[in-house]
Amino acid sequence: MSKIFLKILAFPLLSVILLSGCGSDTDSKAEYNPKPSVESIFSRADNTASAEKITDVCTLDSFNKYNIKHEAYSRIASTMNIFDVEKDIGLPVIRYTNDIYYSVHKITDGKSDKPVYGFIMYKESGTLTDGWCTDALRTYDTMKSLKIGDELNDVRLIDPYFCFFENISENIATGYHTLAGGKEFVINYRRNNNYDQYHISSMVYKNDESGFSDILLDIDRRLVEKDI
Repeated sequence: MSKIFLKILAFPLLSVILLSGCGSDTDSKAEYNPKPSVESIFSRADNTASAEKITDVCTLDSFNKYNIKHEAYSRIASTMNIFDVEKDIGLPVIRYTNDIYYSVHKITDGKSDKPVYGFIMYKESGTLTDGWCTDALRTYDTMKSLKIGDELNDVRLIDPYFCFFENISENIATGYHTLAGGKEFVINYRRNNNYDQYHISSMVYKNDESGFSDILLDIDRRLVEKDI
């Protein structure tokens, strides 16, 4: 093959390589979407915006993944972070008070016309600390009528949105009810078998480890501080 032919052949090959390289570089830049940092998300905190006017509403089923008490679901909670929340249900309102961040979510519940609100607390790292879902800020007086032996359904009539932790293999369960004043009402259940209804075996009224209801800003407490 002559030297002249080699030069002619090499030129178009070189052109294709150069053009291909330029194209891939342009595409990679166009597709690059850097993940926001925890700091950039927390910088959106606004303590004055009313959560009552939220238009970005999520379903109860979608929020329930985050309606968890850290003391019961510590392993699960530690794997969740604010990026998961934003991707799943959005972050319409973020608050910052007393070195604590929490988000507020408006929830639709097909079974009730009452507005329901969800609250999620975060560490500075963005990891989920606690979750809470409610239609009203309940007190000890709301729960004190319950007694040992009452069924789980009796409890749900009083507070349908509590966090419920079930150990199916042991036929036991625990319900966590966030109450006013940084308190919680913890109810333990037991049943005879998988076909039986859970019955209350013990109850404890104590300080909430996260103190979530006490941390809420007034603008959010007013949303749930109402007659039941």
